[in-house]
Amino acid sequence: MPSLSVSESELLALFTESIAYGIHLVTFLGCISTCFLRSRRSVSKATYWPWVFVAISLFILGSVHVSLLCFHNVLAFIFQHGPDGADAEFERLSSWVYGLQYSCFYLIIAFSDAALIYRCWLIYKFSQWRIIVISVPIGTWFASTTCAAMIIFELLTRQESTTLPRMIYSRPFMTGLLAIQLVQNVMTTGLTVWRLWDIHRQTAPFLAPTQGASGGIGFNVVVVVLIESALIYTLTIIVMSVTYVLQSNVYSCAADVSMQVAGICFDLVLTRIWNGVATEQIQSTARTTHSMHIQYRNNRQPLRRSMPPSLLASSPDPEPMTATSREPMLPWSGGGAVDSPGRLGIGATRNRCVSMPNILTSSDKT
Repeated sequence: MPSLSVSESELLALFTESIAYGIHLVTFLGCISTCFLRSRRSVSKATYWPWVFVAISLFILGSVHVSLLCFHNVLAFIFQHGPDGADAEFERLSSWVYGLQYSCFYLIIAFSDAALIYRCWLIYKFSQWRIIVISVPIGTWFASTTCAAMIIFELLTRQESTTLPRMIYSRPFMTGLLAIQLVQNVMTTGLTVWRLWDIHRQTAPFLAPTQGASGGIGFNVVVVVLIESALIYTLTIIVMSVTYVLQSNVYSCAADVSMQVAGICFDLVLTRIWNGVATEQIQSTARTTHSMHIQYRNNRQPLRRSMPPSLLASSPDPEPMTATSREPMLPWSGGGAVDSPGRLGIGATRNRCVSMPNILTSSDKT
């Protein structure tokens, strides 16, 4: 089968990205509607704005990119009358249309990676290793942003008639960007999953199973949601890397689709978490409190039998003991009564519910 020409690959890229953009539109509307519905029922509405801002930014950049791609195809196939036809227009990398397209592409990468890093920052909110853990993803983010800036600079300053995979001057920066993207996604997802597993391991002995649940308290669902989104986007990066190394014109299709996939994965994670699919509740029911009260009274009976009648009459049965700072602590980053920085007492969780979505999507406020 002969390889695709530049014009054919651009037409195919427009078709595939249009399909991906339609999916992105549906997931974006679902994400925004879920956010508004949830914010009406939530006491704190300020915790959603960073994630809504990222979702809106990814959608706007994706809309601008697919519009520019459509305009570029019209410009090449309708208004280009040179001897080389549409291929000459698509190989002119220094054009302003290409500059805006690749700017949108690298801004989407920067926004999506920044959201992953911010999520890690929230997950490690009260960890003593927070600065050390986050410093590496932040360093890779700056490295990828530098590579993207150098690629755009080379595109706009080099007057070459070629495609991006065949451009020699931008090859070191493009190779570094793709490698950093793979490392960034695997590293941030791994750090997030590990931290959630550590929190789950510490709090599981103190948690009552959610009523109606038969397989645990939702931790597995949270991990599946995060890994699914990271895996889908990582696969698109792998396809981009393979087509770039092979210097194939199919690279444009993979790159354009990956832009929309980044927004789709982000919207799906927020929608599923905000809908309570991954809810892990920490609650103390009346049944648990009642059983603690009965156990306390039973332990008091031998002591009361040995007391004199006069002292027994003046010593009524006290109320059950409440939680103090000596009780086991839960390392959750929720609000409420806090016994020590970032460690929520058992007594403070009896009349409230701390969920895994609140940890993933809460704002960084102590």
